[in-house]
Amino acid sequence: MVKARETDVEKRQPQRQFRAALRLLRPEQWPKNLLVFLPLMMSHRVGELSLLISSAGAAVAFTFVAAAGYVWNDWLDRKADAFHYRKQERALAAGEISGTTALWLALACLVAGISAGYLVETRLLPLLGGYFAASALYSWILKRLAFVDVAVVACFYGARVYAGHLATGIELSQALIGFCLACFFSLAMLKRQSEVSMLSGAALHENRRRYRPHHRPWMAALGLGAAAAGVVVVAVYTEGEMARTLYRRPQLLWLLCPLLMLWFIRAWWLASQGRMVDDPLAFALHDRWTWAVVAAMACLWLAAW
Repeated sequence: MVKARETDVEKRQPQRQFRAALRLLRPEQWPKNLLVFLPLMMSHRVGELSLLISSAGAAVAFTFVAAAGYVWNDWLDRKADAFHYRKQERALAAGEISGTTALWLALACLVAGISAGYLVETRLLPLLGGYFAASALYSWILKRLAFVDVAVVACFYGARVYAGHLATGIELSQALIGFCLACFFSLAMLKRQSEVSMLSGAALHENRRRYRPHHRPWMAALGLGAAAAGVVVVAVYTEGEMARTLYRRPQLLWLLCPLLMLWFIRAWWLASQGRMVDDPLAFALHDRWTWAVVAAMACLWLAAW
């Protein structure tokens, strides 16, 4: 009987290792790579199959390269994560996978991502390589620099949108660039605000970031200000020539502005109350109000089209 149990445990071991490796790649973060499709959507060229395939390939490439960065980050932070109320469950912090295995996994993901980028569009290679280098530097040093790290994270989001441009050749409008940078900065700052609100004691001391409770007023001011700037960009775009060219009823796009601002205000209010997990994406994916706002915005966008 004992021997049978030992055999059963041995059979389950590879499954546990696979699940630990998959968690290390953070599949909950993969939806970020859908930003690659943004240039295609905003240019109203979603129906062009060749461009759709190119965007999908770029999204796959970014998924692998970003996953390699996540593994590297977790390897560096494995000791600090052990003190974090949520990150202590990560595979490396919990000791579910060895550091050597994790580094080999990061290398495999990086090679897969670069290879996918090469097959889609060779112009993606410098962006993918630069993204991983910046991600590695961010995990090692830049994340310790208050407010600088937020700007870097916003650029990481923007790199995905730029990948969509490189993969399809669709030019990025100034309005889209301005909107993305403003909103991404607000989201990155929101993540830091949530983390500071949730951490305390030893966890706050061991956290490698340099944000402390006295930074929260500054974080809220900068984050909400950036969100407001993004909404202003949408308003200006609505009255511009490009909107009149692409949309039959561009005036409906005005209704996106209050929806966007209300979502950001609610998110920042929840973060200030310590009622949001320290990841806006995880919050958005499980928040019914967010889904309702996204559905309303999608309906407005289609109606304006």
